[in-house]
Amino acid sequence: MQCTQAQDVDDGNHRGQPIDESEPSEDLTFTLSDLRSNETLERKRSESQVCLPPPCADLEAYSGFISVDRWNSSEENSFLFFLYIKSKEESQNKPLILWLQGGPGKSSLFGQFLENGPFGINASGQPYYRNHTLLNYGDIIYLDQPVGSGYSFNRRGEYNGTLEEASTHIFRFLYRFARIFPENIGKDLFIAGESYG
Repeated sequence: MQCTQAQDVDDGNHRGQPIDESEPSEDLTFTLSDLRSNETLERKRSESQVCLPPPCADLEAYSGFISVDRWNSSEENSFLFFLYIKSKEESQNKPLILWLQGGPGKSSLFGQFLENGPFGINASGQPYYRNHTLLNYGDIIYLDQPVGSGYSFNRRGEYNGTLEEASTHIFRFLYRFARIFPENIGKDLFIAGESYG
């Protein structure tokens, strides 16, 4: 994927309008049927690649929603949101770091933008590269969990009621993430977070 500089298309007429809270585009979701088809999986992986703003435009990153329902479910309702950023140097030899934000209920993007991610946003709204970041130690997955936190969602409005259910969803997420990004199979996995994360 070739990233191009985003164009500012806000003509001032959209300010103050309500945010569209509908479900994300199907192009950003990895459903169970997607995970069963190698051809679909490769296409959706490519479509999930995101272009980060300068000065982080040279980082390889992916974002989307992965179904965490049972493999044999007749319908899919629960999806976890992720942002996956690959390290610049020798990514294949570095561990995979899973970042879980606290709360529970806070988006992991809080950690990415304000604490340990490769880029932040300054007081003027401009992105900057953070020199001291978890990316120095490995590839990072920022995961919004449990379902209902941050951008993660459930189509029926049902959310995790127990720690066991939330843990099961994280396990399913990691298993399916490895199917989408098989270069991570065999890597050391470090789970990090703060507070209730």
